[in-house]
Amino acid sequence: HAYSFEDVIDTWGCWGDAIPIVEGSPLSYTHDLNQEVNFAAGDLVTQAFLELDFTNDTLDSNFIFDNREFVKVGFDGISWQNIGEVDNGQYQLVLNIDWLNDDGLLDVTIKVSNPGWNWATAWLDHSRLYGEANAVPEPTTLMLLGLGLVCAAGARRFKK
Repeated sequence: HAYSFEDVIDTWGCWGDAIPIVEGSPLSYTHDLNQEVNFAAGDLVTQAFLELDFTNDTLDSNFIFDNREFVKVGFDGISWQNIGEVDNGQYQLVLNIDWLNDDGLLDVTIKVSNPGWNWATAWLDHSRLYGEANAVPEPTTLMLLGLGLVCAAGARRFKK
């Protein structure tokens, strides 16, 4: 049977609720699903999403400077996705479930840039990893199902 999972990171140490990500100093952190999904029992993630909530963005039109922040997100050091310019709000990314089913961990790196000024800062309020997983039936359940199928086939054959 399928069930939902969620892992939220919203406390960033001394910064409190939001953490600044400055151009040239990417933010890296790890979501750990091992408490949410029973990988040891053989459960598998079937779909996953990452929600990034940016806040404290100043309105670009109020400044003479080009105050745009372009965000790129990296996963497990092997794949990058461009979000583009971010403002206050939530951005949802669809994830490759293989990254999670491998070890239950998702390493995230967020980089910001402003090509016009080579200076940008974006504030991340929270990172939310969520989705669905499928529980693998226990061996006893599988054995009973198999035994039932064998008996049904035997009964059908006996009837003929």
